[in-house]
Amino acid sequence: MNFASSDDYMRGTLPGEMPGDWEMEALRAQAITARTYAAWRQATAGDRTWDVRDDTADQCYGGRSFESPRTSAAVESTAARILTYAGQPIRALFSSAHGGISENVGCLLDAEKVGTTWKCADGWPYLAVVDDPAELAAYDARGDNPYGLWSRFVPGDVIREQIVEDYGVDIGDFVSMEFNVSPGGRPISVLVRGTADWVDLKGDRFLRTTLGLRSTLVRMIPF
Repeated sequence: MNFASSDDYMRGTLPGEMPGDWEMEALRAQAITARTYAAWRQATAGDRTWDVRDDTADQCYGGRSFESPRTSAAVESTAARILTYAGQPIRALFSSAHGGISENVGCLLDAEKVGTTWKCADGWPYLAVVDDPAELAAYDARGDNPYGLWSRFVPGDVIREQIVEDYGVDIGDFVSMEFNVSPGGRPISVLVRGTADWVDLKGDRFLRTTLGLRSTLVRMIPF
């Protein structure tokens, strides 16, 4: 376990979350966002004896070996600044790409089971669905965003096998898949039908963990 002040932690975290050669205002914004996320984790720690993990489960912290002059300058120029709502640190979630539209966490990570399906959980009014056309035009010295457009083929027999492995249900031969879509266009849940059974699965877990997709902002092409 590593004990560090907020800004010492940020100096060792910011280079792991954003390339140090990006625009200074982007680095400053990321410093405030990442510091806020850490503050939110502290504020909601409960009985935990630690605040944040040092990888993608929370934020990529590498300590002094990660530090660079530009990222440290961004941290220092935003020292102690965080984002708040009603006087408390917000749940400042961020990602490398979001496909041009943001999402409320209540529809993805914290979706609620209601009967046999899932719905968006209430809360986090500051995490609204917002269009971000600049995302699709983003680029740096390495080129365009490599995650803007991608595809993956998943055969029906693989879907069946993965559902058995992760959920303990054998749907039989795959028949169809339907999305219960959030306001931001991402599946809150995925209804998968087979010849023997059907399951309505939490969208984030099924698409990202079970199928290993890069995002939940997806569309299906029949095969």
